[in-house]
Amino acid sequence: MFLFLPVFAGTGAIVYFNSGVEPRRSAISPGLTVLVGLHALAHARPTIRPVLLFAAAIVAGMLFGKLETIRASTRMLGSEVTTRVTKERTV
Repeated sequence: MFLFLPVFAGTGAIVYFNSGVEPRRSAISPGLTVLVGLHALAHARPTIRPVLLFAAAIVAGMLFGKLETIRASTRMLGSEVTTRVTKERTV
């Protein structure tokens, strides 16, 4: 089961980058905190612990995608941009 954690984290990153709107970090971080807390409290329920763990891995993947977007500070264009390319003559 441990080997599936990167798969679910990658799924979370895919969900983040394919979403139509930019998810806020203030929405992702508390979600991860709640899932990790529920996983810690669910020690008496062995059937729900893996579900919570994999859900936390998905949300962690989304958070890592958000942090990578912040780190790269990619500028998103709000509209179309027209440019003109000219050839410079060298003598």
